Amino acid sequence: MLRAYEKVHKASLTFTFFTKREWTWTGGNCDMLMDKLSEVDRKLYDFDVNNIIWEEYYPNYFKGTKQYILKEDMSQSKLNEAIQNQAKYRNMTFVVLFIFMAFVGYFLYPALLALTN
Repeated sequence: MLRAYEKVHKASLTFTFFTKREWTWTGGNCDMLMDKLSEVDRKLYDFDVNNIIWEEYYPNYFKGTKQYILKEDMSQSKLNEAIQNQAKYRNMTFVVLFIFMAFVGYFLYPALLALTN
């Protein structure tokens, strides 16, 4: 648990500069440059964000962040271990939810019966 906290703390310190400031982004220069490019150059230097396949981009972005910024081991064995841990925690969540719902049903069912009679 302490190791997980240290990772979260390190990540929060790393991103503090970016998360504590207000940033304003404009795309005026990119739009101007895109308008000045020829069709051949537009295909060669494709920097239009509308062409990004976000379903591929984000997994690579997160893996890169973990590997190069957080300096985590991204070997296949560590990834498999993380996948197994995630499945274990997901299953534990389902069990806890089931137990909670069973208790709620156990205590609410008699009250509902009393209301209907």
